[in-house]
Amino acid sequence: MQGDHHGDHHIVIVDGLTVRHQHLVGALKSARGMSVQCRPFAELIQNKPDPDEDSLPVDVIILLADGDTPHQEMTARIRAAGLTQPLLVLSDENAASDDETDEMIRLPVQIGFLLGRIRAHISMYESSEDATLTLGAYVLRPGLRQLILPDGSAVRLTEKEINILRFLHRANGQPVSREVLLAEIWGYNSQISTHTLETHIYRLRQKSEGGTENSTLETPLLVTDAGGYRLVV
Repeated sequence: MQGDHHGDHHIVIVDGLTVRHQHLVGALKSARGMSVQCRPFAELIQNKPDPDEDSLPVDVIILLADGDTPHQEMTARIRAAGLTQPLLVLSDENAASDDETDEMIRLPVQIGFLLGRIRAHISMYESSEDATLTLGAYVLRPGLRQLILPDGSAVRLTEKEINILRFLHRANGQPVSREVLLAEIWGYNSQISTHTLETHIYRLRQKSEGGTENSTLETPLLVTDAGGYRLVV
């Protein structure tokens, strides 16, 4: 999967993929703000990277139930592997729900409806107290507005600081320009300047690293790079 995926939500579609589902996958790949990988079930639960794909954080898992293996068994193994992201099961049949699945969706499904459900589950997950994002040596807990530092202590973040870290996390260690961050976090507001962003970055560094732009710390959270910022992952 090549190209610029800054800010995209990353969907993994697991198993059960047939010719009948190709249009669904194509529609998801074409949707703004989404990137899609198709992974074998065994590779997903073993957390093996796909050598032909970019290594991207997973926001949503979609299991295409094929009827050969009970989806309840597969969803249980996904959770047992420590994957806590929203898990949607798409089935051609009226399959019974289970405790590990966030939502059962009957096929065929309209792409607009599916995208709406995907975004809703991402939003609920990111705002839950259980949600965690690993940012190199740090852990972000958006629902609690906390950043866990490498020494185990926690600092409280503002909503804008959390949104900046979420967006940089989706870039998977690649630099994001100031212009993109301003547009995504503040919107296209002519009253907002790069100074506003730089002030938020400075405060983030103070909270997370106890330093300034010139600090030389062993475990920085983010760095200035290529006209923007990136997380140290």
